[in-house]
Amino acid sequence: MSKNVITNRIVLGILSEFKNDFKFGDESESKVFEKIINYLVFSKIDPDAFSDSCIFDLVDMDKNSTFGIDAFAVFINDNLITDKESILEYQKTKRMDIKFVFIQTKRSTSFDSGEFLKFTTAVGNFLSNNPSIDLSDELKESKEIIDELFKPENARIFANKRPKCELYFAISGNKTTEESIAGLITEEERKLKTMNREFDSFLIKLIDSDYVIDSYAEIENRHTVSIVFEKNIPCGQIDDVEQSFIGYLPIGEFLKLITGSDGNIRKNLFYENVRDFQGQSNTVNSEISETLIDQEKIDKFLLLNNGITIVTKEFRNIRSNEYEICDYSIVNGCQTSNVLYQNADLIRSSNKLYIPVKIVHTTNNNVITSLIRSTNRQTPVPDEAFVSLEKFHKRLQDYYKMYSQSCFEALYYERRSKEFSNPTDRIEKPRIVNLHGQIRSFISIIVGEPQLAMSNNPTSILKEHKQKIFQDDHVYAPYFLSSLLLYIFYIKTENEKISKKYVISRYWICWIVRVILFNRLEIGHMNSEKTAQRCEKVIEQLNNDQIVMKTFRDAISLFEEAKANHRNAHGRERNAQLVRLKTFRDEVKQKLLNKLTSTSTTDAVTARDS
Repeated sequence: MSKNVITNRIVLGILSEFKNDFKFGDESESKVFEKIINYLVFSKIDPDAFSDSCIFDLVDMDKNSTFGIDAFAVFINDNLITDKESILEYQKTKRMDIKFVFIQTKRSTSFDSGEFLKFTTAVGNFLSNNPSIDLSDELKESKEIIDELFKPENARIFANKRPKCELYFAISGNKTTEESIAGLITEEERKLKTMNREFDSFLIKLIDSDYVIDSYAEIENRHTVSIVFEKNIPCGQIDDVEQSFIGYLPIGEFLKLITGSDGNIRKNLFYENVRDFQGQSNTVNSEISETLIDQEKIDKFLLLNNGITIVTKEFRNIRSNEYEICDYSIVNGCQTSNVLYQNADLIRSSNKLYIPVKIVHTTNNNVITSLIRSTNRQTPVPDEAFVSLEKFHKRLQDYYKMYSQSCFEALYYERRSKEFSNPTDRIEKPRIVNLHGQIRSFISIIVGEPQLAMSNNPTSILKEHKQKIFQDDHVYAPYFLSSLLLYIFYIKTENEKISKKYVISRYWICWIVRVILFNRLEIGHMNSEKTAQRCEKVIEQLNNDQIVMKTFRDAISLFEEAKANHRNAHGRERNAQLVRLKTFRDEVKQKLLNKLTSTSTTDAVTARDS
């Protein structure tokens, strides 16, 4: 097969932009196309899936030509999980909606039934209790997540709502409409369901160039929707607001706003909403559903519901009562929107159902932040949901901006989703650090607890360690340093200067690098200007590639030595399990202490001899 196969110019343009955004360097067209399909499919389920760019590597099942499967991911309550330890967090909530997603990507412009059957066979083999085809190491680790999910303590939680399985087969051309292929897909779905009774359903989707074009626009929030908004009242002139309206939309028009080209709900619209969808069984949501299916109540929905708040950067009247909206998000109304979508087939054609909406057209970040706070204070929301809106995070964002002007690498702290999404002045995505990324990098690299970054949800880390992070008197340089080390690690792995086998251990390696460069285990008092100066001095050292590569090599060597010691003391563990163990953290910490002691002794002898 020739080096470049894809001919669709729009898709090629998207691939070029995507490749630059994630700094994929010299990756082949085949691999970049595979990655963008993974990005689109998984991001439409969990908009936060690739906030850590290393996730591309963790969902990749095709590192060593895995039979028939390019990518796999498990989603619980529409959140991507990469390890079995994360399951415990959802076990505590007593709600587990589980979805397994498999992807096979081909650059061919037409459907190949042979490759498709190889894909479905590989999925069936993977899900089998006794696989007849050997599984790769990546698939073995993924299978451990599935085995954990089906343990009694977890299975009883989703007993009434069994897991769903989705298979995506991608090509670069256009989907075929042949009946024989539709029949083949239906038959493969039936076979998989017959072999795997513990699953609720198997859904196979063919995706093509149109899917890539439409989904990319939706995820990047460039998707434009036209709505008829007849019943509205303009709110008049408000400082820092272009225009705003209060009114209501017929259900059909509202569904246009929240539904993507593939018919699924656009999850990324709710990223600004401080609470994710709580499920149909949630008391409030079940009451909303009851109102929608009761013909005597449905016309009163307009009075009973608090309404939806939409913030948009583009909103224009194109004719009469028709408006065009683009680059928008729903900052309040996630629960209502999801319940409406789940009942869409029943209510779509209703002429009695109207949805109360508030549309605010603004690009002012302070206004948007105020809207998120005020609209979500009307119902109980945990305080940690608002953490990125606090003053400390505004100051941290300012520090990133100002320090990046003189630093050899610019980084950007994103307090709100898509804050730096600009089609004309694009910022490479690995340079953008969001709240969850900052929590993980700081707790592992600065606090020295890398096992927490791998085994705990960032919200849990924040709850349990809130006295150690984001304190008002903290200096900002350590936060920037932790993000910078991870960024350098990512670039070095993409450029193949560091093996990608260490991606799973990235927080550990970067923690060790930080300790070596500081020549001390603790970073110092977080409210001290001396700590900030030390950090900035280390940041200057990181501009020297020789120092960087030597320190990372030393860190990897120490990591491997600690791994060997831990294996001798506790038995063999795969890296995916090892990096979540406190016992391993203690082993690495001891190795670091020994190294620091040895260095101090050597320095003292050298000083005495001189």
